[in-house]
Amino acid sequence: MAADDRANGPLPKLRIRGLKKAFDQNVVLDGVDLDIQAGDNLVLLGASGSGKSVLLKCILGLMSPDAGSILVDGREVRDLTSEERQQLMRKTGVLFQNGALFDSLTVWQNVAFGLMHGNGISAKRAREVAIEKLAAVGLGADVADLYPAALSGGMQKRVALARAIAADPEILFLDDPTAGLDPILTTIIDQFILRSLEALGATALTITQNVQSARRIADRIAVLHGGRIIWEGPVDEVDRTGNPHVNEIVRPAHAAKRIEQGAGELPRSDGPPR
Repeated sequence: MAADDRANGPLPKLRIRGLKKAFDQNVVLDGVDLDIQAGDNLVLLGASGSGKSVLLKCILGLMSPDAGSILVDGREVRDLTSEERQQLMRKTGVLFQNGALFDSLTVWQNVAFGLMHGNGISAKRAREVAIEKLAAVGLGADVADLYPAALSGGMQKRVALARAIAADPEILFLDDPTAGLDPILTTIIDQFILRSLEALGATALTITQNVQSARRIADRIAVLHGGRIIWEGPVDEVDRTGNPHVNEIVRPAHAAKRIEQGAGELPRSDGPPR
């Protein structure tokens, strides 16, 4: 990174510049620029198919961008050696979309997978840590020896979150952590995410389509549209952007929130309210 970038403020934990990714003629990312400061909790919003998961896969090295730069702690991710990339992953926690738990492993083995296979921790100690992390997301030791198939969808999400925080990561990536859950379970998962981030002091990037969830967990929100970040700012300013594409994403949830608070009703197209 250039010296003048450093002089302009603290070094971002994650800095993305000019990131591009296309699949044949389908341009998904068309010059994404985004900074996330250390300890920041940013939620990336976007419609289905807007490229949120593609962006995350590029950051994690699961997909190669066509152009652009991804820096973590000032280091270009694509320039890292295999050993340096492993070191980076050791301080990174990931909650994959739909949980991505291993069906053939017990709950505690899922949570401790990275500890044993990436950090070389003994099975005995890894199980102890796994039970501690399960407790942190509201699950008792009695689920440790169960298999994922025996758990409800909400419990599976919590196991996936426990796995993501198992190694006390500096950076946490959450890919649609409440997808498929009802509003009550979504709120519960959001609360555990907030508690985990507070306990870790970690930097977090969450991608989601759930605007209400974003309002609950985010410090800042960024909106991806047309392959670019079209707005980024504090969560309490997302309703005042004046950007029609941002409004299209956030206003339905905003209207629902107003109804919950008794502030008004959605207008009806078939006549006056009944």
